[in-house]
Amino acid sequence: RHIGAGNLLSRVVKGRAGPELCALARAEQANALVIGSRGRGGTKRALLGSVSDFVVRNAPCPVVVIGDRT
Repeated sequence: RHIGAGNLLSRVVKGRAGPELCALARAEQANALVIGSRGRGGTKRALLGSVSDFVVRNAPCPVVVIGDRT
């Protein structure tokens, strides 16, 4: 669905978050993606993976990652 007066889209998809976000960006020919990050440290990220890391490395468009304020 479109949000506001701009060209922003909101979608709900099933599957692994990183690959699904990249596939959606490709399908929609997105100009950019904006995603959040919980700000996990390097050790936790290495053990658990990171959606934002995956998307930054694999998205077909620029990615803006918004970090935790704490």
